[in-house]
Amino acid sequence: MIIYTRSYNNELYYMMKEFIPADVQVKKMQGYNGWEDALRFIVDVIKDCNGWAVIMDEDMFTYRFEAIPAMIEHMQANGFTHAGMPDRGVSPHRTLQWTTLNPFFNIINCPAIRAAGGLDKIDKPAFMGCPTFEIFDDLYLQMWKVGKPLYLNAATTADGYTTHLKDHNGAYFALHSWMSREWAHGEKTRIKKVYDDARYYYETRNNSTLPG
Repeated sequence: MIIYTRSYNNELYYMMKEFIPADVQVKKMQGYNGWEDALRFIVDVIKDCNGWAVIMDEDMFTYRFEAIPAMIEHMQANGFTHAGMPDRGVSPHRTLQWTTLNPFFNIINCPAIRAAGGLDKIDKPAFMGCPTFEIFDDLYLQMWKVGKPLYLNAATTADGYTTHLKDHNGAYFALHSWMSREWAHGEKTRIKKVYDDARYYYETRNNSTLPG
């Protein structure tokens, strides 16, 4: 397992990293220009990783990190190729394409996706009724076509925006604040509150202070 995080903010990156065990490899990915390079980032991850890749935004705080290797074990045992929250039908502010697993958090079996043709260009006329909205929608549509997705559920917290993500068993394990690019434009206080909530969940559950 390798964690891949597209980073724009050092402070936020290290806040996210506090929740990841020290023995887990994390690749800080830079040189990607906002949403315009989101597709290139995901494709680069799938090409780079020769095992299980975990794509994680830097405003996602995994206070119950052990859920991730447990999900990988479940996916491996049941033939799932990729996992994440669908971009429609779960979060009230994500009403786009249901075949897209929003890349704020993905688990991807990269060799399996490559071998199945997940990076091939999709034959879009065969999937009428699946319009694309995000730059990466076609990639996820192709992955849905050739792979086996594991859809994760979530709830929205009291701030009306933050996603409280559930694992394959329906248990909460992480908070994702969204809007990290607006950190310096009014979102810093809210995102730090999400981080504080994740710390509280971690420390209450483990009866210990979060390292870092």
